[in-house]
Amino acid sequence: MQSPDAVFLSSPVSAYRQNPADEVPHLVAKAQVAALSPGIAACLRNPEQKRRFLEVFSRHIQLLKSRSQAFEDGHITVYDKALLNLTYNGNDLESPHAIQYFCEDFLGIDTSGDSQAAQKALENSVSILGALEQGEHGNTSRLA
Repeated sequence: MQSPDAVFLSSPVSAYRQNPADEVPHLVAKAQVAALSPGIAACLRNPEQKRRFLEVFSRHIQLLKSRSQAFEDGHITVYDKALLNLTYNGNDLESPHAIQYFCEDFLGIDTSGDSQAAQKALENSVSILGALEQGEHGNTSRLA
């Protein structure tokens, strides 16, 4: 008979758990080899969609930059830091790698399948986030 300890094994300890900053370059390198998906690219060819996306993206980057950048404070994650690195601390919001990373890891858009589905998901995400931001500023007329 196995002991209870043999049934419930702990997860292997990642080297990154010792220092989360060590994981950031790996996430950045992985994102830099990913191409911008056709669906995301198609959405951003529409000037109005691109403008809305860049507003949402810029706002997100500004929020990340306003937080403490020290991991030990718990205000930022390795994914946040990777996004800041991919955008050169918010100075390059049109980086295809940063856009792809943001769409997948922050907006939760599956870009691996149907490009039209990814395009529609990005359009919907940007529209919803834009409407929420307008609501925050007291302009709820577009929500009605």
